[in-house]
Amino acid sequence: MKSSLVLVLGALMVPAVAAADDNAPNPIVEGRAPMHSFVVEGSGGILTARQIVEGSNPTSADDPNPAVAASLYIYLNKNGSTLNPGGVDNSATHTSTIVDTTRNFPAWSVSAADWNTVVSSLQEMYAPFGTTVSDQPPPAGTRFIMAMFGGTAGDALPADQVPPPDQGVILGVSPFTPDCGIIEDSIVFTFAQSAVQIGETPRQIAEIAAQEIAHSFGLDHILNASDPMTYLDYTGNRSFKSGVMSCGEYSARACGLVQYGYPSCRANQDDVALMIERTGTGGTPGDTVAPTLSITAPQNNALVPPTFNVYVTAADNEAITTVELYVDDALIDTSVTAPFQLHATSLSLGDHTLQVIASDGINQTTRNIAITVDDSADPVDPPDGNPPPGDDGDYVTGGCSAGGSGGAGLILGLALVGLIARRRK
Repeated sequence: MKSSLVLVLGALMVPAVAAADDNAPNPIVEGRAPMHSFVVEGSGGILTARQIVEGSNPTSADDPNPAVAASLYIYLNKNGSTLNPGGVDNSATHTSTIVDTTRNFPAWSVSAADWNTVVSSLQEMYAPFGTTVSDQPPPAGTRFIMAMFGGTAGDALPADQVPPPDQGVILGVSPFTPDCGIIEDSIVFTFAQSAVQIGETPRQIAEIAAQEIAHSFGLDHILNASDPMTYLDYTGNRSFKSGVMSCGEYSARACGLVQYGYPSCRANQDDVALMIERTGTGGTPGDTVAPTLSITAPQNNALVPPTFNVYVTAADNEAITTVELYVDDALIDTSVTAPFQLHATSLSLGDHTLQVIASDGINQTTRNIAITVDDSADPVDPPDGNPPPGDDGDYVTGGCSAGGSGGAGLILGLALVGLIARRRK
C-alpha cells in the first residue's frame, strides 16, 4: 500500500488456493477462483494473496451495494484486539473475515514519536477525502474502518497461508471485492512488527496501511510508483494521485480480480477522483490548484553527458510533496525538498525524453524536454534560478478527473500486500 511490498518467489504467481472454510487445498474451478478461498501470487520479490469471500456490508438494509461509504471514520489501532472469525467484517464487534479462529492480535510496542509519524502521515494522505483518521476509538454508533497495527502475518492469517521465512514477509492484508466495491465496517492489517524487522520507516508503515485502507473503498493496485496503491519501486513520500492510470502490479491489466476469472470492474483508475466519489466529498478535492514547474537546466534539445544534474523550480499554493525525474518513462530520481536537484546517471548515448513531475499530493504538473546524451558534452551547469529562455518543452497540468465506478455483485476479497522491495532501488 506505500512503502513497499513483500519478498517472495515468482513461482507463487501460480494461483495457490486454499478454502477459507476448512483450509484444505482447492483448485481454481471452471476458470475462476472459488468463493471462500485464498489466492496467492508473486513476482519480482513480491507476494500477494486475496481471500475471496461471499457477502457484503451494505450501508443499510435498503442499500445492498452502496455508492458512497458510511464508514468514514478510520480508527488506527495499535493496542491489540481479540478478533472473531465471521463471514462479514464488523469492526464494532471485532469480527473479521481474515481470521479463521478467535485471535488475540498483539499490540504494537512503538515509540510515541514513531506512532505520531504514522498517524500524521495517514491523516495527511486521507485529508482530501472527508474522512476522520484517529488513533482514538470512534464515538458510539459510528461506522468505521479499523486499521490494526502490530504483529506478523501469522497473528491473523490461517497458518497454511503464511509463507516460510525464506519465501517472504507479508506486511499487510485487507478485504477487497471483485467488483471493486465499498466494504463497510472492515478490518485491515498492517503487520508492523514484521515491517520494523525488515527496516521499514514509520512513514513507509503508514503507506502500507494507506493501501490496505483504500482497498476497503474499492481501490485496486495501480502502475504509479508515487501512489500508495502501487507495487513499484519508489524513493520519497507517496500520496494519492489524480489522473487516469492503469491497474496492475507490474504490468497493465483491467481493474478488479480479472486474473482469477472475475469480470473487470473498470478499465482504469483515478485514485483521487474515485476516493472523492466513494467518500461523497463532492466533485473536487479541497485543493484544485496544480503546482508550477520549470526545468531550469538542462534546456530543451540540450546535449548532455551520460551523468548530469537536472535543476528544477517548483512551487504550490499548499506545498510540493514530491518532484520526480523520469527518463524514457523510467523513474530515475526523486526529491522532496527545495531546491530541487535530481540526478541522471550513466544514461546510454543518443536521444532521450526527460520528464519531471511535481505533485502537491493531489494535483500534478508535468514537464517534458528532449535531450541527447554524448560523451563529449559539457556538464550541465546550475542555472541562475530562471527558466531557460525559449524552452518549448511540453507543459501539462494535471488536476482531478472522473473516477471509475464499481461493478455488480458484491463479494469480499482480501488483498494481501507485503512491502519491501517496492520502495528501494
